[in-house]
Amino acid sequence: MATPDRDRFYDVGYRETLRGMVDHVIEIEGPLYFDVLVDRIARAHGFMRSGETVQKIVASSLGRNRFPTTKDGEREVVWPHDATARESTPYRGGGGRDHIDIPLPELASLAATLRSTGLEEDEDIIRGMQEHFGLGRLAASTRERFEAAVAAGT
Repeated sequence: MATPDRDRFYDVGYRETLRGMVDHVIEIEGPLYFDVLVDRIARAHGFMRSGETVQKIVASSLGRNRFPTTKDGEREVVWPHDATARESTPYRGGGGRDHIDIPLPELASLAATLRSTGLEEDEDIIRGMQEHFGLGRLAASTRERFEAAVAAGT
């Protein structure tokens, strides 16, 4: 793995190095949202923001059709090379991730795991997910995602 070089980030000659970094993040953390990938690469280079130019450079380093991708609402999910994009993929734990940054297929796996522990009612599974992430109150959008995860995890 190469050392991030903030001074070379915008150089075309640095794209091969960036491509290696992008590949590494996807293989370790995938599936993950494209915007999360952009943030990882930007932060590794010391950028606190990942504006349009940074997004375009990471997209260029990602390349076209090198990794399977799916849509999760408006967000693009990038899958590792050997992964098959599907409705459920093993939940890898929060690992410091906010629930909003965990793709729906992983949340579906968490819902299925909670169901296997004896939670039968969808509402109980949603509450289990709420507790798992330490959420006090569920926003309507979070409830919708959790409901979709429960439906996909059955």
